Amino acid sequence: MKDMINKKIERLKNLIPVNSLIGFYPSSGTNIKAFDFSKLPLDYVICSDYNIKEEKIGKIITFKGDNNLCLRVIIESGIKLDAIFAVQDGAIQGGNHEYVNSVGFLGRLLPALKNTFVLVSNIRNYFSFDRGPITQVEYEGIGIYRQAIYSTYDLDVNNYEIKCFNINNVAPHSINITGEKKIRIFRKSIWQDQTKLDAIFKGTRDRGTGDEKIALMEYWPSSYMHDKLFNIFDLTKQGSIIPLLNFCNEKKLNTIGLVPFVAGACVDRRYNRIVRTGYLQLHEEYRDWNEVYPKEIILYHFDSNDFAELYAL
Repeated sequence: MKDMINKKIERLKNLIPVNSLIGFYPSSGTNIKAFDFSKLPLDYVICSDYNIKEEKIGKIITFKGDNNLCLRVIIESGIKLDAIFAVQDGAIQGGNHEYVNSVGFLGRLLPALKNTFVLVSNIRNYFSFDRGPITQVEYEGIGIYRQAIYSTYDLDVNNYEIKCFNINNVAPHSINITGEKKIRIFRKSIWQDQTKLDAIFKGTRDRGTGDEKIALMEYWPSSYMHDKLFNIFDLTKQGSIIPLLNFCNEKKLNTIGLVPFVAGACVDRRYNRIVRTGYLQLHEEYRDWNEVYPKEIILYHFDSNDFAELYAL
């Protein structure tokens, strides 16, 4: 796996000069000859799909692999993206098994994006990007992006939303805890702090199929270590974090990062009530925790609806 990833990183470095203007088309499909990006203000467009042949045709550079693997290679190649083409929904295409217009996928995109970027999305697809820490801004080049051909099945540019966004720099929210213990909430990607955290607790997305391409933990994040990423669902039964706190104390983990407990899970009303209670319970249980570790809990999220109860404290 490591050798394969390193070869892909070296390939992108060789094909794309430093300071190039880059677009990323996750779950692009394989019929790239139908695309026309010639008029776009971009030097290259990286198209990723699990079944695509790797080649370079004009501005298009294809990447064989799912979107998360492609993102890892983009980041480790030092590439910053100017545009995202979230035209295919991504639920099946590209081996991604998640919507590329979702706020969750935005979380993994953020470390690869420039502070200002263009998003091309199909209005027919699921969309929750705008619930993330981004703000729409005016951009005079929107019309140019409507002169491209992005799909073989939907050629009508009126079915596309083309917007420009800035990434927000949101100040962390601190919650008062007795003693030396701290809770902070960041509205940014947990992967941006991966080297600073002693442990990351999130849904691993390994669905038990044995299929490597849909197991996010196989190749993300860039400095991923098997003893650093843990499944949050296993350690937060019924919304309680006591099992997680015990785990951290046993392993002497100082600073830990968590995402919302429902990340990656289907939510019904009953479960949602349990989890909402759990966020307040997290504060109470950590406040009353008398062991040495962990010394700091950092909560990471994108969706503006996450951790509302904790922000109110």
